Amino acid sequence: MDALQNLKSTEIIMSALRNTAIAAGTVAALALGYAVYFDYRRRNDAAFRKTLRSSHKKVAKAKKAEEEQAIKKSSEALSEALAQVYAEGLPTGVEERESFFMEQVTKGEILFTQGEEHFLNAAICFYKAWKVYPQPVELLNIYQQTMPEGVFNIVVAMAAIESRTHADTATAAEDAGIDEDVPNPTATEASEASPADVEAVKAEEESEEEEVVVETIPVAAEATEEEPLE
Repeated sequence: MDALQNLKSTEIIMSALRNTAIAAGTVAALALGYAVYFDYRRRNDAAFRKTLRSSHKKVAKAKKAEEEQAIKKSSEALSEALAQVYAEGLPTGVEERESFFMEQVTKGEILFTQGEEHFLNAAICFYKAWKVYPQPVELLNIYQQTMPEGVFNIVVAMAAIESRTHADTATAAEDAGIDEDVPNPTATEASEASPADVEAVKAEEESEEEEVVVETIPVAAEATEEEPLE
């Protein structure tokens, strides 16, 4: 009796395996057939190729737009984080800076252990600590070795945004201080003068030169008459 039951169980298992193999073979055959059909149309149907290119362009465009939107949101979030740092301010005394550094590092470590959703707030804490540390390059190396990559990337991005903002501000101030940007009143008046005014000015200058020559000639003649005869 037990042998009969074992035989039936074996038959059931074998039947299930056969059905599974048949189903898998059918799926594989359908996939292969579709691949052959797809390749045939791609090679021989111009309209199909055009549709494929259009679909690829739409997908690439949507992906690019999604990436740009993500970058924009990320930049906005980092700018807001920097604004928060500026608004709260940083300590200036030596002891205050040391205490502030330890406090922010501890808070950052607690935050990033709570999950990725807390990475931004953790990065803000580490960035504040970095701002008061006397050797920032060394601290960045320590950060890279001791914190999650996501948190470290946010800290570096905040530093880059701040550096770029300072550079833009300095460039704008330098451009505003250039003397060439200051208008020249004389040049402006000359450019607005009419041809008649220019001719009148020239005639007046020539008249003044003639008067100088006329006044100089008699003086020279008198000097000649007063010379004693030998």
